[in-house]
Amino acid sequence: MDNPKTILTETVLNNPGLREILHKEIDLIEAVITRMAHNSFLVKGWILSICAFVITIRQSVPLARLSLLMIVPILSFWWLDSYYLRLERAFRSLYVERLKQRTEDNDWSGLYSLNIKQHLMKQQSVRSIMISSSTFPFYFFLLVVFFCLAIHNGNLHDVYLYLTERTKLVFLHH
Repeated sequence: MDNPKTILTETVLNNPGLREILHKEIDLIEAVITRMAHNSFLVKGWILSICAFVITIRQSVPLARLSLLMIVPILSFWWLDSYYLRLERAFRSLYVERLKQRTEDNDWSGLYSLNIKQHLMKQQSVRSIMISSSTFPFYFFLLVVFFCLAIHNGNLHDVYLYLTERTKLVFLHH
């Protein structure tokens, strides 16, 4: 006797209408996954461009101060990259679930829904992804480079005084 799941899968794949609906839904999810991966790639490109710009303007601005200030954008882009990676993983989980749901279970509820709330709950946190092997080496390297530039090109005590002076001015204005 044939496996009931195999019969259902064959039924879905042999029915042109259901197969077309399944392909459109899967294409929609694949497009979102591609967009998240592209966003992650763009974030890396943006931070590299910012870092290159900061290094090139070092003659007109004290590099030690600027190097330490670069920690903020590097950490921000690191978080953003990890956020996009988390979303991409959640959509990949949705993709696998939808294929199983449509072909093996013959369940067509939630058609074209991109609700990933339950899939996000299963994923690592953004902080965990930040220290994963897919993001940590890239951004940590940038942090080390700019910290070394700060040490090499300036007195860290002067940088500390500069940052505390700027911080006081910001808080005095608010």
